[in-house]
Amino acid sequence: MSRVPQNPEATSDFPRRLDGRVSRKSLIHVIAECTVCGKHWEDYMTAQKLAAAHARKTGHKVRAELGYVVEYGA
Repeated sequence: MSRVPQNPEATSDFPRRLDGRVSRKSLIHVIAECTVCGKHWEDYMTAQKLAAAHARKTGHKVRAELGYVVEYGA
Protein backbone atom coordinates (compact mmCIF):
# COMPACT_ATOMS: atom_id res chain seq x y z
CA MET A 1 0.00 0.00 0.00
CA SER A 2 1.34 3.47 -0.81
CA ARG A 3 2.37 5.99 1.80
CA VAL A 4 -0.39 8.43 2.77
CA PRO A 5 0.67 12.10 3.03
CA GLN A 6 0.59 13.57 6.53
CA ASN A 7 -1.61 16.48 5.45
CA PRO A 8 -3.70 17.43 2.41
CA GLU A 9 -1.05 19.88 1.22
CA ALA A 10 1.69 17.22 1.23
CA THR A 11 2.70 16.36 -2.29
CA SER A 12 4.86 13.91 -4.12
CA ASP A 13 6.75 14.64 -7.28
CA PHE A 14 4.88 11.96 -9.27
CA PRO A 15 4.57 12.33 -12.17
CA ARG A 16 7.94 14.07 -11.97
CA ARG A 17 7.87 15.98 -15.22
CA LEU A 18 5.49 16.67 -18.04
CA ASP A 19 7.08 18.46 -21.01
CA GLY A 20 9.81 19.77 -18.71
CA ARG A 21 7.39 21.21 -16.15
CA VAL A 22 7.12 19.97 -12.58
CA SER A 23 3.81 18.44 -11.53
CA ARG A 24 2.48 17.62 -8.08
CA LYS A 25 -0.02 15.07 -6.82
CA SER A 26 -1.82 15.31 -3.45
CA LEU A 27 -4.18 12.85 -1.82
CA ILE A 28 -7.34 14.74 -0.88
CA HIS A 29 -9.80 12.04 0.13
CA VAL A 30 -10.15 8.34 0.88
CA ILE A 31 -13.43 6.46 1.23
CA ALA A 32 -13.20 2.76 2.05
CA GLU A 33 -15.94 0.22 2.74
CA CYS A 34 -16.03 -3.47 3.59
CA THR A 35 -18.12 -5.32 1.02
CA VAL A 36 -18.99 -8.04 3.56
CA CYS A 37 -19.94 -6.29 6.81
CA GLY A 38 -20.39 -2.70 5.56
CA LYS A 39 -17.81 -1.10 7.87
CA HIS A 40 -16.88 2.33 6.52
CA TRP A 41 -13.83 4.65 6.76
CA GLU A 42 -13.49 8.21 5.40
CA ASP A 43 -10.35 9.81 6.86
CA TYR A 44 -7.69 10.56 4.23
CA MET A 45 -4.90 10.00 6.77
CA THR A 46 -5.97 6.65 8.26
CA ALA A 47 -8.69 5.06 6.10
CA GLN A 48 -6.32 2.98 3.94
CA LYS A 49 -4.43 1.66 6.94
CA LEU A 50 -7.57 0.82 8.95
CA ALA A 51 -9.33 -0.77 5.96
CA ALA A 52 -6.29 -2.92 5.15
CA ALA A 53 -6.00 -4.01 8.79
CA HIS A 54 -9.71 -4.93 8.79
CA ALA A 55 -9.26 -7.02 5.63
CA ARG A 56 -6.23 -8.85 7.06
CA LYS A 57 -7.91 -9.49 10.42
CA THR A 58 -11.31 -10.63 9.12
CA GLY A 59 -10.52 -11.93 5.63
CA HIS A 60 -13.21 -9.59 4.23
CA LYS A 61 -12.90 -7.76 0.92
CA VAL A 62 -12.52 -3.98 1.29
CA ARG A 63 -12.78 -1.46 -1.55
CA ALA A 64 -11.42 2.07 -1.43
CA GLU A 65 -11.80 5.20 -3.50
CA LEU A 66 -8.77 7.51 -3.47
CA GLY A 67 -9.07 11.07 -4.73
CA TYR A 68 -6.04 13.01 -5.86
CA VAL A 69 -5.51 16.52 -7.10
CA VAL A 70 -2.78 16.78 -9.73
CA GLU A 71 -1.10 20.06 -10.69
CA TYR A 72 0.64 20.31 -14.04
CA GLY A 73 2.79 23.20 -15.01
CA ALA A 74 5.61 25.32 -13.67
